[in-house]
Amino acid sequence: MFAGDNVFAADDLSCSDEHGCSSWNAPYVDNCADSETVGLDCALDSEGLSHTATASISFDGQARSVQMRIAGGGSRGVLELNIDGGGWDAVCDDGFGQAEANWFCSRLVLG
Repeated sequence: MFAGDNVFAADDLSCSDEHGCSSWNAPYVDNCADSETVGLDCALDSEGLSHTATASISFDGQARSVQMRIAGGGSRGVLELNIDGGGWDAVCDDGFGQAEANWFCSRLVLG
């Protein structure tokens, strides 16, 4: 799977430092078009930026092991997730705002 294949790893994410990150959808289930791919810019936090990080994210009420990365490895680009080893794919921008961007960038910086 890859960005641009009209399949997304996650949709409708909601994240906060206090409560973590979750989606009421199951992984790899979405209603998104390719134009809704999340582009992430962690440039301000790029010192110490890890190529991948792992966190627990709740999907449809179940905690899942999620690897995250910025496609291409830099500090800016398409945010991709690999949920429970299901393959790397992009995140849909439905519900994705500054709080979610901060949450993912902070995890990628911490590694």
